Amino acid sequence: MANGENNTRNFFDAITPLPSFREATLGQETHSVPDDWHVVLSDVEGSTEAIRAGHYKQVNMLGAAVIACSRNLAAPHGVPFVFGGDGATVAVPAQTIMRLRSGLAAIRKMGIDSYGLKIRVATVPVRSLTNLGMDLRLCKYSLSRSIELAAWYGDGWLRAEEMMKAGELPEGSMIPVEDEGNIVDMDLTGLQCRWDFLESKRGFKSCFIVVIRTLDPLARQRALDRMATLLAEDHAVVGGGSAGGAPGVAVDDLKLTLKSEMLKTELGARGSKRITLLAANIASRMIFFAGQWVPGLQGIPGANYRNELIENTDFVKFDGSLKFVVDCSKEWLRKFIDACESLESEGIVWYGQHSSKRAILTCLVPSFDKHIHFIDGSDGGYAEAAKILKTKIRRGR
Repeated sequence: MANGENNTRNFFDAITPLPSFREATLGQETHSVPDDWHVVLSDVEGSTEAIRAGHYKQVNMLGAAVIACSRNLAAPHGVPFVFGGDGATVAVPAQTIMRLRSGLAAIRKMGIDSYGLKIRVATVPVRSLTNLGMDLRLCKYSLSRSIELAAWYGDGWLRAEEMMKAGELPEGSMIPVEDEGNIVDMDLTGLQCRWDFLESKRGFKSCFIVVIRTLDPLARQRALDRMATLLAEDHAVVGGGSAGGAPGVAVDDLKLTLKSEMLKTELGARGSKRITLLAANIASRMIFFAGQWVPGLQGIPGANYRNELIENTDFVKFDGSLKFVVDCSKEWLRKFIDACESLESEGIVWYGQHSSKRAILTCLVPSFDKHIHFIDGSDGGYAEAAKILKTKIRRGR
């Protein structure tokens, strides 16, 4: 048994990545998550109200903190995850779970103490979910030259999240409210929040969530291809950043911030002293900008960081639904919404959408050569789109 568990610890590392996100949507090369792994679930309570009160940065930070802690405690082994804006889902090996539950409890306490926000956190053995008939599969794809991500397949991911919100997970899954964890286990190394808002250049930063309803594989792929074609009209092809960059982010958008209200979010998560964080941010400016624009300094760490950031932004993802952020014109937005309305009327998809004038980034930067960035709309983004989507599903539209 011990040898089997040691072998499954390398489960995600051993999967050969598909070359791009487009291939990942085909669902032809999926892998069942090992029974001795655990699913990590998280969701910020009252996220809609928090976002409307202007706390979208803090909501995103809590979701990203769950990913950061899971990745850091599982290192050097890789773990699959999907960022959802107001939460995150991760799969981790059994050897990680005791320290991780302590770290997740500490994150929840940090959310209350630093942001006044509550986050639900749970870990569930995969075996407990598969015993209930749930299907938990994934595939792995290259987001860029240095980052590989997961796409979820099967009904288990969404059903587990719904069970958490309804308080129906197997006994012992939810981390008790009274458990404050151990801050030593709350390893948030690399978690950053140092970029200013990303203003739209075309008119809107739009977040879409599209759920494929049909069980017909041909109809499913036609719907995905139709959306990909529309995205390719005015933006990079739906795929890895190396295919042309993320349509929701452009290099010129990237401006490091010195605004105290922006830096307070990272300050709260990391427990850093204000002066330390300010000094780190100024140092970051000097390194990034010197490497970008001063001749002869291209060999320093972070020299091409801003270009790599574009490649390493998760502007599109698949967690059972297709989620993406685009910078688009009013005309393109209308065209895409019309396409979604048509597919919805045919019973092929459900969709939710939210548009704003800017987007936000939350970053995991364990090193200058391996970093990932999560994008969301600034005034609700994925959380608002999800609210619209769930209303449609409840009504059976």
